[in-house]
Amino acid sequence: NFSEPVVFNTDSGSPRLELSSGTGVYASFTARLSDTRYLFTYTVAAGNTASTALSVDSFDLNGAIIADAAGNSFAPAGGGALNRSILVDTATPAAPLVSGITAGTKYTAQSFTITGEAGAVIEYTIDSGSNWQTYVSAVSIGTNGSYVVQARQSDAAGNVSPVSSATSFDIDAGELLTSLSTTRSDGRYGAGTDIDIVLNLRKAVTVSGTPALSLNTSPVRQALYTGGSGTMALSFRYTVQEGDSASALDVTALVTTGVTFTDANATVVNAYVNLPAAGDGNTLAEQRVIDIVTGAPLLQSASLFGANLTLAFNRVVFKGAGEIVLSVTGSDYRIPAVLSESRYNELYGKLF
Repeated sequence: NFSEPVVFNTDSGSPRLELSSGTGVYASFTARLSDTRYLFTYTVAAGNTASTALSVDSFDLNGAIIADAAGNSFAPAGGGALNRSILVDTATPAAPLVSGITAGTKYTAQSFTITGEAGAVIEYTIDSGSNWQTYVSAVSIGTNGSYVVQARQSDAAGNVSPVSSATSFDIDAGELLTSLSTTRSDGRYGAGTDIDIVLNLRKAVTVSGTPALSLNTSPVRQALYTGGSGTMALSFRYTVQEGDSASALDVTALVTTGVTFTDANATVVNAYVNLPAAGDGNTLAEQRVIDIVTGAPLLQSASLFGANLTLAFNRVVFKGAGEIVLSVTGSDYRIPAVLSESRYNELYGKLF
């Protein structure tokens, strides 16, 4: 803006304004708006920077002549500040930093935060760039699936950063141990019987150490680990010992002292290898009904009612093939005082 009408003579050059955004940076004369107002245009170029308010360093006539109606020439006298604060920034911001997640398979929800340049608009993608979302606060992902997280930012001047390096991971939430099983059929098993118990997993697990299974036997016994590391089935064996008993054999605890379970990515997964809860049909007792019975049954009492003799044992017994014969030695037989001779003779014939 000039204080009075002036005329630009650009036959020998065009005036320009030297700016503070870099060496040799100018705003060029582009149009006359009125006798006192002339337009200069500045196009920001790569490398231009004005971290403080953009200003005019000098008015360069550059061969042009500017004069008023009386022929008085305009003599530039330095530069000056603009009537508003404008910053010039052409530097590409660095890629933002994504924190809180690592690559691999995860068994719980994952969350991450993103740190970028002050005032920048940050965006992120969880599907390798197919979709971008504006970042506001920490992002949590809990749905099972595969994810590729990246981020980018646009600073206040509109400069867009490179995309951050990708972090790829899978969420596979849920217990890894799905059920217990055995090759033994329902039934009763005695001393010396080997009962193999298998932990069925939904993905392969490597075992370091020697796990064991605590059983509901009396006394408490353990099934010892026999193999399966690196597969989806870990095997254990319980050998019935004399004196053991159990009604519906079951596993009461997975003993993992000094034991580490890892998946294919070497992630420790001990927290996700747990016995299935009763009620879903996946425990050993829900898969099979196996009773442990050792030692001979004990006769607890005998009762005679008329011609019927009832024997009570300390546990359930079963009659196999053949006949049950009861005998009393003659020296041990006594005639009760209440029996008549004929009754005695009748009973004697049945018992001997």
